[in-house]
Amino acid sequence: MRTFTLISLFALSHATFAADLEVASVFSDHMIVQEGLPIQVWGWSAGDDDVQVSWDGAILARTVSKNGEWRVSLPAQAYGENPFDAHSITIASGLESIELSDVLVGEVWLASGQSNMSWPLRETNAFEETSARAATVGEISEARATTLPPIRGLRVFTVSRTSVPLPARDVVGDWRLFTVANCSDFTAVGTYFGLDLLAALDKPIGILHSSWGGSRVEAWMSPGALMEHAEGRSQLQLDVSSFPDRHKPAHLSNGMLSPLEGLSLAGCIWYQGESNAREPQAYGRLFPAMIDDWRRRFGDGNLPFYFVQLANFLPGGGSDWPELREAQRNTLSAVANSGMAVTIDVGNPHDIHPRNKKAVGARLARLALSGTYQKDVVANAPLPVRALHSDKNVCTVLFEDLGATLTPSDPFAPLEGFELAGKDGVFHPATAGATGGVVLVVWVGEGAPMQVRYCWQDDPSGLNILRADGLPVSPFRLSVEAPSKTK
Repeated sequence: MRTFTLISLFALSHATFAADLEVASVFSDHMIVQEGLPIQVWGWSAGDDDVQVSWDGAILARTVSKNGEWRVSLPAQAYGENPFDAHSITIASGLESIELSDVLVGEVWLASGQSNMSWPLRETNAFEETSARAATVGEISEARATTLPPIRGLRVFTVSRTSVPLPARDVVGDWRLFTVANCSDFTAVGTYFGLDLLAALDKPIGILHSSWGGSRVEAWMSPGALMEHAEGRSQLQLDVSSFPDRHKPAHLSNGMLSPLEGLSLAGCIWYQGESNAREPQAYGRLFPAMIDDWRRRFGDGNLPFYFVQLANFLPGGGSDWPELREAQRNTLSAVANSGMAVTIDVGNPHDIHPRNKKAVGARLARLALSGTYQKDVVANAPLPVRALHSDKNVCTVLFEDLGATLTPSDPFAPLEGFELAGKDGVFHPATAGATGGVVLVVWVGEGAPMQVRYCWQDDPSGLNILRADGLPVSPFRLSVEAPSKTK
């Protein structure tokens, strides 16, 4: 917990003093600050007071609060010889001071979305084996005098759910260690993601978790970003008093993101889309706009952003989820420095909250290790780029940057999930086969094939699907190019 100190001029007095000096909640004991980037620290005081902020006892920044608010920027900190060495931050003003202890320098990731990001670690398949690795408080206290083993370098800050019409001043939450007592309620996807980064990088990992089950993408966008799109403008004009708190446009952005602006981040991970599945076209415009909005607000126009494509769910369902997945795939193409974890093979047909969150976290971690940390790992699921009508009866699907051979999950069974449509737009199941890095789909209809699609179902889990390096091919829909366009 934070230590507040009030230096009294009357040493023998037992009076209780109200603390006028405050620091934002995200600055607490056990916090992790982003390595290599300036450290913004902010808070409030009773008046226009002098405020000084120290790192490990050395004063690194001074300011004067204005209208009771203050903000400073500390120089970027690098890892020491032991990256798990603890530091302290002290904020002082007049007779008051606040000391934050056990602060680590590491990699800080913002994890957000709806219920599949909120889903707790205790409700996942791998909880028992994962929680068995957690430390006890006693072990951490004992180890701190020498060195912190890597598993104790994972910390999670969970933002309490807040939906408000105007930007909030602060969030409610604190940084928590990866201990037996704490970890069961941690975000499962964020935790598995963080543990994989911890193992690969051998550096402290901080997960800043801000999500709300059932939330819509509009709720996570600022009013300014919403105003740039017709769908957003129309929502801002609605009477939202009867809306669920998690659906109100800009309200979660105001309550759960705005108070965090100014923090330096390594990147963001995102798992959301289920609540927007009925409006896939609008989502295709709003989701990229939300990413741009977040990058602007956190001061990095190229902030890494990795997201989860919706998993398989609901046998016999309509086409909402395939179209939402397509909007997500198109976002991947449109937004630089982004990555998409394909999870079409790890969902649960009968449960919108699949328990295999370890695989989801692992695929997000692969994206970060490859894209952000330049590690030599296979990260990207195979993505189609073109479909060619190569001769009378065959459509050839080409894939992007494929480093391995495409193979069905069951190499001894027919490849499934491909469909072709002619000029009437009606899709029919098609025979297909993978050879090297392409897929050949046989056309038996009249005229020429016009469109090809793959795994275009809410739940294609019963199909013998394609993979490369263990990662499944993303569901897709493409127009087929006529032979004259390929010469």
